[in-house]
Amino acid sequence: MTNVQRIKTLEERRQQLIEELLQVEQMLRGSFGVAYRRCGTPTCWCADSYGHPINRITWSEKSVSKTKSIREEDIVWVKEQTDAYRRFRKNRKALREVERKINSALDAVEEKTVKRTRKRRAYL
Repeated sequence: MTNVQRIKTLEERRQQLIEELLQVEQMLRGSFGVAYRRCGTPTCWCADSYGHPINRITWSEKSVSKTKSIREEDIVWVKEQTDAYRRFRKNRKALREVERKINSALDAVEEKTVKRTRKRRAYL
């Protein structure tokens, strides 16, 4: 495959990734998880166990980790939104890689074109 064909193929993939990124309408930064906490009451069952389960979302803002508990009725929604965020970030990473490959191929095209052009004049 020539560099020009490679660039065209990569550009098609780039456009596809951008379309996927722009289709995302909702997402939440962070990750959903379940934590266990003991309530502190000595007679509670949790005193001899892992603790009470707490559904939560954890994320970072300005290098500060934040956590919020999630209501039972919002668990599915929060999972969907954090999954959407992970897919978005994965596609952004893929887009950066495709653009890196495009730039590399363009560098090769530039180099080849300059060499071919210089051959037309003996003093260059």
